[in-house]
Amino acid sequence: MGIEKWRGIDFILAERDKQTVERGYDDEHDEQHDGQQLLIAAGGLLLNALEVYGGQHQGGIEADDFLCEYCDSEEDLEWIRYIVFHRRPDNIEGLAIAGALIAAEIDRLRKEGTA
Repeated sequence: MGIEKWRGIDFILAERDKQTVERGYDDEHDEQHDGQQLLIAAGGLLLNALEVYGGQHQGGIEADDFLCEYCDSEEDLEWIRYIVFHRRPDNIEGLAIAGALIAAEIDRLRKEGTA
């Protein structure tokens, strides 16, 4: 099936495959992110999509303020800011990355037994 016929879930699955296969962000890697970093990164991507691509802000929290509020360490803040702001994913890619990060967090929680 060509990409023009993909549904949203297809983009998320392709991104998660890219994360695990190409970048090596497998379950073992994800276990290191037990401070909700995967969710924080996904939230930052979603807020950034609202700000940049949707023209929506409406007095809500900005993506960088959100990241600064919820990141526990400068190290986490650095890699999450890179994903959200410096990679500059287009709207669909950013949403797919956010979805894949949420899927990774679900897997991590299930493996941990807290889901």
